[in-house]
Amino acid sequence: MIQKQLLIILLTDMLSVIIAGLIAYLSYTNIEGWPLMPSRYIGAIFLAALLVFFIFPFFKIHRLYGRRLIRQGYRLTFVWLIVLTLLIISFFLLNVSISYSRLWLVNWMIFGTIILFLMRLFLVPKLLKVARHKPINNVVIVGTSEFAKQWAHNIQTTTNTRWHILAFFDEDKFLHGNRIDGIPIFGDNNALNRIFVESYEVDEIWITIPLTQIQLNEMVHGFQNYPVVIRFIPNISLFYVLESVELKALHQDFFAPMFKRLFDLALSTLLLPILLLGLPPLALLIRLDSPGPIFFYQCRVGKNGRLFMMWKFRSMSREAEKFKMELEACPEKKDDVRFEKKDFNDSRITQIGHFMRRYSIDELPQLWNVLKGDISLVGPRPAIVSEVEKYTSYQLQRLHAMQGITCEWQVEGRSNISFEKQVDMDLEYIKKCSFFYDLWLLLKTIPAVFSGDGAK
Repeated sequence: MIQKQLLIILLTDMLSVIIAGLIAYLSYTNIEGWPLMPSRYIGAIFLAALLVFFIFPFFKIHRLYGRRLIRQGYRLTFVWLIVLTLLIISFFLLNVSISYSRLWLVNWMIFGTIILFLMRLFLVPKLLKVARHKPINNVVIVGTSEFAKQWAHNIQTTTNTRWHILAFFDEDKFLHGNRIDGIPIFGDNNALNRIFVESYEVDEIWITIPLTQIQLNEMVHGFQNYPVVIRFIPNISLFYVLESVELKALHQDFFAPMFKRLFDLALSTLLLPILLLGLPPLALLIRLDSPGPIFFYQCRVGKNGRLFMMWKFRSMSREAEKFKMELEACPEKKDDVRFEKKDFNDSRITQIGHFMRRYSIDELPQLWNVLKGDISLVGPRPAIVSEVEKYTSYQLQRLHAMQGITCEWQVEGRSNISFEKQVDMDLEYIKKCSFFYDLWLLLKTIPAVFSGDGAK
Protein backbone atom coordinates (compact mmCIF):
# COMPACT_ATOMS: atom_id res chain seq x y z
CA MET A 1 0.00 0.00 0.00
CA ILE A 2 2.93 2.32 0.70
CA GLN A 3 4.17 1.88 -2.87
CA LYS A 4 0.73 2.59 -4.31
CA GLN A 5 0.39 5.59 -2.03
CA LEU A 6 3.75 6.97 -3.19
CA LEU A 7 2.79 6.53 -6.84
CA ILE A 8 -0.55 8.31 -6.39
CA ILE A 9 1.06 11.25 -4.59
CA LEU A 10 3.92 11.57 -7.12
CA LEU A 11 1.58 11.53 -10.10
CA THR A 12 -0.64 14.12 -8.40
CA ASP A 13 2.40 16.33 -7.71
CA MET A 14 3.56 16.04 -11.33
CA LEU A 15 0.10 17.00 -12.53
CA SER A 16 0.09 19.96 -10.10
CA VAL A 17 3.40 21.25 -11.47
CA ILE A 18 2.24 20.92 -15.08
CA ILE A 19 -1.05 22.74 -14.37
CA ALA A 20 0.80 25.48 -12.47
CA GLY A 21 3.19 26.01 -15.37
CA LEU A 22 0.33 26.35 -17.84
CA ILE A 23 -1.60 28.77 -15.62
CA ALA A 24 1.55 30.85 -15.04
CA TYR A 25 2.05 31.12 -18.79
CA LEU A 26 -1.57 32.01 -19.57
CA SER A 27 -1.62 34.63 -16.79
CA TYR A 28 1.21 36.66 -18.40
CA THR A 29 0.07 37.87 -21.82
CA ASN A 30 3.33 39.63 -22.71
CA ILE A 31 5.19 36.39 -23.37
CA GLU A 32 6.08 35.84 -27.03
CA GLY A 33 3.68 33.44 -28.76
CA TRP A 34 0.93 33.81 -26.16
CA PRO A 35 -1.56 32.07 -25.91
CA LEU A 36 0.15 29.28 -27.90
CA MET A 37 2.94 27.96 -25.70
CA PRO A 38 6.35 27.58 -27.41
CA SER A 39 7.97 24.17 -27.30
CA ARG A 40 10.78 25.39 -24.99
CA TYR A 41 8.22 26.23 -22.29
CA ILE A 42 6.51 22.87 -22.74
CA GLY A 43 9.88 21.13 -22.41
CA ALA A 44 10.68 23.10 -19.24
CA ILE A 45 7.34 22.14 -17.66
CA PHE A 46 7.77 18.43 -18.35
CA LEU A 47 11.40 18.54 -17.20
CA ALA A 48 10.21 20.04 -13.91
CA ALA A 49 7.61 17.26 -13.62
CA LEU A 50 10.37 14.66 -14.04
CA LEU A 51 12.47 16.41 -11.40
CA VAL A 52 9.48 16.26 -9.05
CA PHE A 53 9.20 12.52 -9.70
CA PHE A 54 12.84 11.87 -8.79
CA ILE A 55 13.50 14.52 -6.10
CA PHE A 56 10.31 14.50 -4.03
CA PRO A 57 10.77 10.84 -2.88
CA PHE A 58 14.37 11.65 -1.88
CA PHE A 59 13.13 14.16 0.71
CA LYS A 60 10.46 11.70 1.96
CA ILE A 61 7.56 14.15 1.92
CA HIS A 62 5.00 11.63 0.63
CA ARG A 63 3.25 11.63 4.04
CA LEU A 64 2.54 15.38 3.86
CA TYR A 65 -1.11 15.46 2.91
CA GLY A 66 -4.35 16.28 4.66
CA ARG A 67 -3.88 17.56 8.24
CA ARG A 68 -0.16 16.76 8.29
CA LEU A 69 0.30 19.20 5.41
CA ILE A 70 -1.15 22.06 7.50
CA ARG A 71 1.39 21.44 10.28
CA GLN A 72 4.48 20.90 8.10
CA GLY A 73 3.61 22.48 4.78
CA TYR A 74 6.84 24.48 4.70
CA ARG A 75 8.69 21.24 3.81
CA LEU A 76 6.68 20.87 0.61
CA THR A 77 7.39 24.49 -0.34
CA PHE A 78 11.10 24.00 0.36
CA VAL A 79 11.38 20.94 -1.92
CA TRP A 80 9.37 22.66 -4.69
CA LEU A 81 11.85 25.57 -4.56
CA ILE A 82 14.71 23.08 -4.87
CA VAL A 83 13.13 21.67 -8.04
CA LEU A 84 12.78 25.16 -9.56
CA THR A 85 16.36 26.02 -8.55
CA LEU A 86 17.71 22.91 -10.28
CA LEU A 87 15.63 23.76 -13.35
CA ILE A 88 17.04 27.32 -13.49
CA ILE A 89 20.59 25.99 -13.04
CA SER A 90 20.05 23.68 -16.00
CA PHE A 91 18.92 26.71 -18.05
CA PHE A 92 22.19 28.46 -17.30
CA LEU A 93 24.29 25.38 -18.01
CA LEU A 94 22.58 24.97 -21.36
CA ASN A 95 22.89 28.71 -22.02
CA VAL A 96 19.14 29.09 -22.64
CA SER A 97 18.16 31.10 -19.56
CA ILE A 98 17.52 34.21 -21.68
CA SER A 99 14.83 32.31 -23.58
CA TYR A 100 12.51 32.15 -20.58
CA SER A 101 10.51 34.91 -18.94
CA ARG A 102 11.60 35.58 -15.34
CA LEU A 103 8.08 36.69 -14.44
CA TRP A 104 6.78 33.37 -15.75
CA LEU A 105 9.17 31.53 -13.41
CA VAL A 106 8.05 33.65 -10.47
CA ASN A 107 4.37 33.04 -11.27
CA TRP A 108 5.11 29.36 -11.71
CA MET A 109 6.68 29.20 -8.27
CA ILE A 110 3.64 30.88 -6.69
CA PHE A 111 0.98 28.92 -8.59
CA GLY A 112 2.95 25.70 -8.09
CA THR A 113 3.03 26.18 -4.33
CA ILE A 114 -0.69 26.92 -4.20
CA ILE A 115 -1.76 24.03 -6.44
CA LEU A 116 0.56 21.54 -4.73
CA PHE A 117 -1.00 22.49 -1.41
CA LEU A 118 -4.57 22.29 -2.69
CA MET A 119 -4.01 18.93 -4.40
CA ARG A 120 -2.41 17.39 -1.32
CA LEU A 121 -4.94 18.92 1.02
CA PHE A 122 -8.13 17.87 -0.80
CA LEU A 123 -7.51 15.54 -3.79
CA VAL A 124 -4.77 13.21 -2.51
CA PRO A 125 -6.72 12.02 0.59
CA LYS A 126 -9.71 11.14 -1.61
CA LEU A 127 -7.52 9.26 -4.12
CA LEU A 128 -5.82 7.31 -1.36
CA LYS A 129 -9.20 6.42 0.13
CA VAL A 130 -10.33 5.00 -3.21
CA ALA A 131 -7.03 3.11 -3.60
CA ARG A 132 -7.49 1.39 -0.23
CA HIS A 133 -10.53 -0.52 -1.50
CA LYS A 134 -9.31 -4.06 -2.02
CA PRO A 135 -10.05 -5.74 -5.38
CA ILE A 136 -11.80 -9.09 -5.67
CA ASN A 137 -9.27 -11.94 -5.99
CA ASN A 138 -10.28 -15.20 -7.66
CA VAL A 139 -9.14 -18.29 -5.73
CA VAL A 140 -8.52 -21.99 -6.41
CA ILE A 141 -8.55 -24.13 -3.23
CA VAL A 142 -6.29 -27.20 -3.17
CA GLY A 143 -8.02 -29.85 -1.05
CA THR A 144 -11.64 -30.76 -0.33
CA SER A 145 -11.48 -31.56 3.39
CA GLU A 146 -14.08 -30.25 5.82
CA PHE A 147 -11.57 -27.59 6.74
CA ALA A 148 -11.33 -26.44 3.09
CA LYS A 149 -15.10 -26.56 2.69
CA GLN A 150 -15.53 -24.44 5.82
CA TRP A 151 -13.11 -21.85 4.44
CA ALA A 152 -15.01 -21.71 1.15
CA HIS A 153 -18.35 -21.48 2.95
CA ASN A 154 -17.12 -18.63 5.13
CA ILE A 155 -15.93 -16.73 2.06
CA GLN A 156 -19.21 -17.24 0.20
CA THR A 157 -21.36 -16.16 3.13
CA THR A 158 -19.26 -13.17 4.20
CA THR A 159 -20.30 -9.79 2.88
CA ASN A 160 -17.70 -7.37 1.49
CA THR A 161 -15.16 -10.18 1.11
CA ARG A 162 -12.25 -9.67 -1.28
CA TRP A 163 -12.15 -13.31 -2.46
CA HIS A 164 -14.19 -15.34 -4.93
CA ILE A 165 -13.82 -19.14 -5.05
CA LEU A 166 -13.48 -20.37 -8.64
CA ALA A 167 -12.81 -24.08 -8.11
CA PHE A 168 -11.50 -26.85 -5.85
CA PHE A 169 -8.53 -29.03 -6.78
CA ASP A 170 -8.29 -32.60 -5.47
CA GLU A 171 -6.39 -35.68 -6.66
CA ASP A 172 -9.27 -38.03 -5.80
CA LYS A 173 -10.60 -39.08 -9.22
CA PHE A 174 -14.01 -39.99 -7.79
CA LEU A 175 -14.57 -36.32 -6.92
CA HIS A 176 -13.80 -34.94 -10.37
CA GLY A 177 -16.79 -33.24 -11.96
CA ASN A 178 -18.67 -32.92 -8.66
CA ARG A 179 -19.48 -29.63 -6.99
CA ILE A 180 -19.29 -28.24 -3.46
CA ASP A 181 -21.83 -25.48 -2.88
CA GLY A 182 -21.90 -24.96 -6.65
CA ILE A 183 -18.10 -24.80 -6.94
CA PRO A 184 -16.62 -27.35 -9.42
CA ILE A 185 -13.92 -29.88 -8.43
CA PHE A 186 -11.00 -30.58 -10.76
CA GLY A 187 -8.04 -32.83 -10.24
CA ASP A 188 -6.37 -34.51 -13.21
CA ASN A 189 -2.75 -33.76 -14.11
CA ASN A 190 -3.55 -30.64 -16.14
CA ALA A 191 -6.41 -29.41 -13.95
CA LEU A 192 -4.73 -26.25 -12.74
CA ASN A 193 -3.64 -25.47 -16.29
CA ARG A 194 -7.23 -25.86 -17.46
CA ILE A 195 -8.65 -23.78 -14.64
CA PHE A 196 -6.15 -21.07 -15.44
CA VAL A 197 -6.73 -20.95 -19.21
CA GLU A 198 -10.50 -21.33 -18.93
CA SER A 199 -11.07 -18.58 -16.39
CA TYR A 200 -8.03 -16.37 -17.12
CA GLU A 201 -8.63 -14.74 -13.76
CA VAL A 202 -6.93 -16.93 -11.14
CA ASP A 203 -5.21 -14.65 -8.63
CA GLU A 204 -4.50 -16.98 -5.70
CA ILE A 205 -4.05 -20.68 -4.97
CA TRP A 206 -4.88 -21.76 -1.40
CA ILE A 207 -3.27 -24.99 -0.21
CA THR A 208 -5.32 -26.49 2.63
CA ILE A 209 -3.84 -30.01 2.54
CA PRO A 210 -1.93 -30.80 5.76
CA LEU A 211 1.75 -30.21 5.12
CA THR A 212 2.63 -33.64 6.53
CA GLN A 213 0.87 -35.28 3.57
CA ILE A 214 2.75 -33.57 0.77
CA GLN A 215 6.29 -32.82 -0.24
CA LEU A 216 6.47 -29.08 0.35
CA ASN A 217 9.29 -28.49 -2.12
CA GLU A 218 7.49 -30.33 -4.90
CA MET A 219 4.28 -28.41 -4.24
CA VAL A 220 6.03 -25.04 -4.38
CA HIS A 221 7.98 -26.03 -7.49
CA GLY A 222 4.81 -27.18 -9.23
CA PHE A 223 2.93 -23.94 -8.59
CA GLN A 224 5.71 -21.37 -8.93
CA ASN A 225 5.28 -21.22 -12.72
CA TYR A 226 1.82 -19.72 -12.32
CA PRO A 227 1.42 -15.92 -12.11
CA VAL A 228 -0.51 -16.21 -8.85
CA VAL A 229 -0.13 -15.75 -5.10
CA ILE A 230 0.20 -19.06 -3.24
CA ARG A 231 -1.13 -19.31 0.31
CA PHE A 232 -0.48 -22.22 2.68
CA ILE A 233 -3.40 -22.31 5.13
CA PRO A 234 -2.51 -24.52 8.11
CA ASN A 235 -5.27 -26.67 9.56
CA ILE A 236 -4.42 -26.00 13.18
CA SER A 237 -6.34 -24.71 16.16
CA LEU A 238 -4.59 -21.36 15.96
CA PHE A 239 -5.63 -20.68 12.36
CA TYR A 240 -7.64 -17.68 13.52
CA VAL A 241 -4.35 -16.11 14.60
CA LEU A 242 -2.12 -17.55 11.88
CA GLU A 243 -4.52 -17.04 8.97
CA SER A 244 -2.17 -18.06 6.16
CA VAL A 245 1.40 -18.19 5.02
CA GLU A 246 1.75 -16.30 1.74
CA LEU A 247 4.33 -17.10 -0.93
CA LYS A 248 5.05 -14.32 -3.42
CA ALA A 249 7.56 -13.72 -6.17
CA LEU A 250 10.73 -11.86 -5.31
CA HIS A 251 10.15 -8.11 -4.98
CA GLN A 252 10.85 -6.21 -8.17
CA ASP A 253 11.88 -2.62 -8.62
CA PHE A 254 8.78 -0.55 -7.85
CA PHE A 255 9.66 2.26 -10.23
CA ALA A 256 10.42 0.05 -13.27
CA PRO A 257 6.75 -0.70 -14.20
CA MET A 258 5.89 2.96 -13.62
CA PHE A 259 8.65 4.17 -15.97
CA LYS A 260 7.59 1.56 -18.52
CA ARG A 261 3.97 2.74 -18.43
CA LEU A 262 4.91 6.43 -18.67
CA PHE A 263 7.17 5.66 -21.65
CA ASP A 264 4.38 3.65 -23.33
CA LEU A 265 1.93 6.52 -22.86
CA ALA A 266 4.35 9.13 -24.17
CA LEU A 267 5.43 7.24 -27.30
CA SER A 268 1.99 5.88 -28.22
CA THR A 269 0.48 9.36 -27.82
CA LEU A 270 3.17 10.70 -30.16
CA LEU A 271 2.76 7.95 -32.78
CA LEU A 272 -1.04 7.64 -32.90
CA PRO A 273 -1.59 10.99 -34.70
CA ILE A 274 0.94 9.87 -37.34
CA LEU A 275 -1.01 6.63 -37.74
CA LEU A 276 -4.25 8.57 -38.18
CA LEU A 277 -2.70 10.62 -41.00
CA GLY A 278 -1.87 7.46 -42.95
CA LEU A 279 -5.17 5.75 -42.19
CA PRO A 280 -7.32 7.00 -45.15
CA PRO A 281 -5.08 5.78 -48.02
CA LEU A 282 -4.35 2.48 -46.25
CA ALA A 283 -8.04 1.92 -45.52
CA LEU A 284 -8.82 2.52 -49.20
CA LEU A 285 -6.19 -0.02 -50.29
CA ILE A 286 -7.53 -2.64 -47.89
CA ARG A 287 -11.12 -2.21 -49.13
CA LEU A 288 -10.11 -2.21 -52.82
CA ASP A 289 -8.08 -5.39 -52.35
CA SER A 290 -10.73 -7.36 -50.48
CA PRO A 291 -14.29 -6.59 -49.29
CA GLY A 292 -14.73 -6.40 -45.56
CA PRO A 293 -13.88 -4.23 -42.56
CA ILE A 294 -10.70 -2.16 -42.33
CA PHE A 295 -9.78 -3.36 -38.87
CA PHE A 296 -9.57 -6.85 -37.45
CA TYR A 297 -9.81 -7.45 -33.71
CA GLN A 298 -9.27 -10.69 -31.85
CA CYS A 299 -9.38 -11.87 -28.25
CA ARG A 300 -5.85 -12.23 -26.90
CA VAL A 301 -4.35 -13.25 -23.57
CA GLY A 302 -2.48 -10.51 -21.72
CA LYS A 303 -0.53 -10.30 -18.49
CA ASN A 304 -1.55 -12.88 -15.88
CA GLY A 305 -4.06 -14.32 -18.34
CA ARG A 306 -6.32 -11.27 -18.62
CA LEU A 307 -8.30 -11.21 -21.85
CA PHE A 308 -8.46 -8.17 -24.12
CA MET A 309 -9.38 -7.35 -27.71
CA MET A 310 -6.27 -6.69 -29.82
CA TRP A 311 -6.61 -4.50 -32.92
CA LYS A 312 -4.89 -4.92 -36.29
CA PHE A 313 -5.37 -3.82 -39.85
CA ARG A 314 -7.20 -6.64 -41.66
CA SER A 315 -4.72 -8.60 -43.75
CA MET A 316 -6.90 -11.64 -44.56
CA SER A 317 -10.00 -12.29 -46.58
CA ARG A 318 -13.43 -12.59 -45.00
CA GLU A 319 -13.26 -16.39 -45.45
CA ALA A 320 -10.27 -16.59 -43.09
CA GLU A 321 -12.27 -18.14 -40.21
CA LYS A 322 -13.51 -20.93 -42.47
CA PHE A 323 -9.96 -21.75 -43.55
CA LYS A 324 -8.87 -21.57 -39.93
CA MET A 325 -11.26 -24.40 -39.02
CA GLU A 326 -9.80 -26.46 -41.86
CA LEU A 327 -6.31 -25.79 -40.52
CA GLU A 328 -7.34 -26.89 -37.04
CA ALA A 329 -8.64 -30.16 -38.49
CA CYS A 330 -5.27 -30.99 -40.09
CA PRO A 331 -3.56 -33.82 -38.15
CA GLU A 332 -0.15 -32.16 -38.45
CA LYS A 333 -1.55 -28.94 -36.91
CA LYS A 334 -3.60 -30.53 -34.13
CA ASP A 335 -0.94 -30.40 -31.42
CA ASP A 336 0.96 -27.40 -32.75
CA VAL A 337 0.77 -24.56 -30.23
CA ARG A 338 1.46 -22.05 -33.01
CA PHE A 339 -0.86 -23.34 -35.71
CA GLU A 340 -1.92 -19.70 -36.18
CA LYS A 341 1.57 -18.85 -37.52
CA LYS A 342 0.78 -18.92 -41.20
CA ASP A 343 2.97 -19.62 -44.16
CA PHE A 344 3.72 -16.54 -46.23
CA ASN A 345 1.80 -18.06 -49.16
CA ASP A 346 -1.32 -18.65 -47.05
CA SER A 347 -4.26 -18.20 -49.44
CA ARG A 348 -6.20 -16.30 -46.76
CA ILE A 349 -3.78 -13.35 -46.87
CA THR A 350 -4.69 -10.56 -49.29
CA GLN A 351 -2.20 -8.83 -51.59
CA ILE A 352 -2.02 -5.71 -49.46
CA GLY A 353 -1.98 -8.04 -46.45
CA HIS A 354 1.30 -9.59 -47.62
CA PHE A 355 2.85 -6.14 -47.79
CA MET A 356 1.50 -5.06 -44.39
CA ARG A 357 2.66 -8.26 -42.71
CA ARG A 358 6.12 -8.08 -44.24
CA TYR A 359 6.71 -4.66 -42.73
CA SER A 360 4.44 -5.14 -39.64
CA ILE A 361 2.12 -2.34 -40.76
CA ASP A 362 -0.88 -4.44 -39.73
CA GLU A 363 0.33 -4.23 -36.11
CA LEU A 364 0.18 -0.41 -35.90
CA PRO A 365 -3.40 -0.20 -34.51
CA GLN A 366 -2.04 -1.96 -31.41
CA LEU A 367 -0.77 1.45 -30.35
CA TRP A 368 -4.37 1.96 -29.22
CA ASN A 369 -4.03 -1.15 -27.03
CA VAL A 370 -0.83 0.32 -25.61
CA LEU A 371 -2.57 3.60 -24.84
CA LYS A 372 -5.40 1.71 -23.08
CA GLY A 373 -2.92 -0.30 -21.02
CA ASP A 374 -3.78 -3.72 -22.50
CA ILE A 375 -0.21 -4.27 -23.66
CA SER A 376 3.15 -2.50 -23.69
CA LEU A 377 5.40 -1.40 -26.53
CA VAL A 378 7.91 -4.10 -25.53
CA GLY A 379 7.02 -7.49 -24.10
CA PRO A 380 6.17 -11.08 -25.08
CA ARG A 381 3.74 -11.16 -27.98
CA PRO A 382 0.12 -11.77 -26.81
CA ALA A 383 -1.14 -15.20 -27.86
CA ILE A 384 -4.64 -16.24 -28.85
CA VAL A 385 -6.78 -18.28 -26.46
CA SER A 386 -6.44 -21.58 -28.33
CA GLU A 387 -2.65 -21.33 -28.18
CA VAL A 388 -2.56 -20.67 -24.43
CA GLU A 389 -4.82 -23.66 -23.82
CA LYS A 390 -1.96 -25.85 -25.13
CA TYR A 391 0.75 -24.20 -23.01
CA THR A 392 2.73 -26.21 -20.51
CA SER A 393 3.32 -24.79 -17.03
CA TYR A 394 6.76 -23.65 -18.22
CA GLN A 395 5.30 -21.81 -21.21
CA LEU A 396 2.65 -20.16 -19.03
CA GLN A 397 5.45 -18.11 -17.49
CA ARG A 398 5.32 -15.92 -20.61
CA LEU A 399 2.21 -14.40 -19.07
CA HIS A 400 4.04 -13.11 -16.00
CA ALA A 401 4.95 -9.88 -17.83
CA MET A 402 2.95 -7.27 -19.69
CA GLN A 403 2.60 -8.49 -23.27
CA GLY A 404 3.88 -6.21 -26.03
CA ILE A 405 4.05 -5.20 -29.69
CA THR A 406 7.71 -6.11 -30.12
CA CYS A 407 10.03 -8.41 -28.20
CA GLU A 408 13.47 -9.98 -28.31
CA TRP A 409 12.69 -12.73 -30.81
CA GLN A 410 10.84 -10.25 -33.02
CA VAL A 411 14.08 -8.37 -33.64
CA GLU A 412 16.30 -11.47 -33.80
CA GLY A 413 14.45 -13.49 -36.43
CA ARG A 414 10.68 -13.14 -35.98
CA SER A 415 8.83 -16.21 -37.26
CA ASN A 416 12.06 -17.98 -38.25
CA ILE A 417 12.60 -18.78 -34.56
CA SER A 418 10.95 -21.90 -33.14
CA PHE A 419 8.23 -21.48 -30.56
CA GLU A 420 10.32 -23.23 -27.90
CA LYS A 421 13.16 -20.78 -28.51
CA GLN A 422 10.70 -17.87 -28.46
CA VAL A 423 9.49 -18.93 -25.00
CA ASP A 424 13.07 -19.15 -23.74
CA MET A 425 13.82 -15.67 -25.10
CA ASP A 426 10.62 -14.26 -23.57
CA LEU A 427 11.48 -15.65 -20.13
CA GLU A 428 15.02 -14.30 -20.44
CA TYR A 429 13.54 -10.89 -21.28
CA ILE A 430 11.31 -11.01 -18.18
CA LYS A 431 14.37 -11.65 -15.98
CA LYS A 432 16.43 -8.73 -17.30
CA CYS A 433 13.64 -6.31 -18.24
CA SER A 434 14.54 -2.65 -17.73
CA PHE A 435 13.76 0.74 -19.26
CA PHE A 436 17.04 0.90 -21.20
CA TYR A 437 16.69 -2.69 -22.40
CA ASP A 438 13.20 -1.86 -23.72
CA LEU A 439 14.61 1.20 -25.46
CA TRP A 440 17.36 -0.90 -27.03
CA LEU A 441 14.80 -3.45 -28.33
CA LEU A 442 12.67 -0.65 -29.79
CA LEU A 443 15.67 0.76 -31.64
CA LYS A 444 16.53 -2.70 -32.95
CA THR A 445 12.92 -3.17 -34.09
CA ILE A 446 13.24 -0.40 -36.71
CA PRO A 447 15.84 -2.13 -38.96
CA ALA A 448 14.21 -5.53 -38.30
CA VAL A 449 10.86 -4.24 -39.60
CA PHE A 450 12.31 -2.51 -42.67
CA SER A 451 14.30 -5.60 -43.62
CA GLY A 452 11.15 -7.75 -43.58
CA ASP A 453 13.19 -10.84 -42.62
CA GLY A 454 11.21 -13.58 -40.92
CA ALA A 455 7.85 -11.84 -41.49
CA LYS A 456 4.78 -14.02 -42.07
